[in-house]
Amino acid sequence: MRYSRQELFSKIGKEGQGLIRKSTVAIVGLGALGSSSAELLTRAGIGKLKIIDRDVIEENNLQRQSLYTEEDIGKVKAETLKKHLKEINSEVQVEAFVLDLDYKNVEILESNLVLDCSDNMDTRYLINEYCVKNNIKWIHASVIGDKGYVLVINKGACFKCVFDKVKSETLGSCETEGVLNTIVKVISGMQVNECLKILTEQEHTNELVYYNIWKQSLDKIKIKKREDCEVCNGKYEYLEGKKGDNLVKLCGREVYQIKGRNLDIKELHNKLKGSILSDHFLVYDRIMIFKEGRAFIKAKNDEEAKKVYSQFVGN
Repeated sequence: MRYSRQELFSKIGKEGQGLIRKSTVAIVGLGALGSSSAELLTRAGIGKLKIIDRDVIEENNLQRQSLYTEEDIGKVKAETLKKHLKEINSEVQVEAFVLDLDYKNVEILESNLVLDCSDNMDTRYLINEYCVKNNIKWIHASVIGDKGYVLVINKGACFKCVFDKVKSETLGSCETEGVLNTIVKVISGMQVNECLKILTEQEHTNELVYYNIWKQSLDKIKIKKREDCEVCNGKYEYLEGKKGDNLVKLCGREVYQIKGRNLDIKELHNKLKGSILSDHFLVYDRIMIFKEGRAFIKAKNDEEAKKVYSQFVGN
C-alpha cells in the first residue's frame, strides 16, 4: 500500500510503478537539487540509486539542502544522504560514492538514467559525453537566485549543442547571487517529474524549461541539434582525459580542489601532529585531504592553494 496514491495516478498505475521499481538512477551532485531529487525518487519507490558527491556538509547548506541536519555538519554528503534515504525507504538500494567524478571513474554512471545536479561545467560536459556515447538519457538541472531550469538530453540536441564553450567562472554562483530554497523544490520536482516520465516509458518534455519563482513566470525554449557539435560527431575530449582541470574553485566558497595521487591518510595523520582523521578525509589547518589524493584548500587564489598542497602533501 506504500505507493497506492501514486499508482492511482492514471499515467503511472501499477505497471508504471513496477517499471520505477526495476530502474536504476545515478545522481551527480548532492547539494540542494541532488539531495532533493534523491529524496523524491526514494519516496517514489525507485529500485536503486547511485549517489555521487565530492563534498562535505557545511552550516550554510542547511538553508536549502533539506535532508541534512545540524548533526551532519562536517560529514561527507554521499554517505550521510544514503543514511537519511534508507530511513525514509529501506526498500530502495542506495550506493554512495564519495569522489570527484572524472574520466577515470565515470563508468559508475552506468544506469537507466542520470540526473545532473552538479555545480560546474567540466562535470556536465563529462556526463554529456559519457551519456551520448553510451546512449543513456540524462536530465540536467540548475538553480541560482530565484530561477532555475531543466533540460532532458535524449536523442536530439546534446548538452554541448546548447551550452558550447561555457566556463564555470562565467556563471553566477550562490556566493554572489544567493539562492532561494523555494526554487530548489520547484526545479527538483520538475527534474524528477521528467525522470518518472522516462522510466515509465512516456513522452517527456523536449524544451529547456526555465522558471522564475519570484516572478512566477515559466518559459519553454526550443533547442536544436548543431550539425558541427563535436560530441554529436563522436569527439569525446573529457572522456579521454584531454580536458578537465585538476585545480578548480568550488562553488560559493574561497576553497579550491586539487587532485593528486592516492594517499595513505593514516600515515599522513601520524606525520601531521594535531590533524583530525575520519573515515574519508584528514583535516589539518586549512586543508582537507581525501584518501584518493584530492584536497580542499582554503586560499585566496589558485597559486596559494598550490603552495599549501605542496607543503602538506607534496607535488
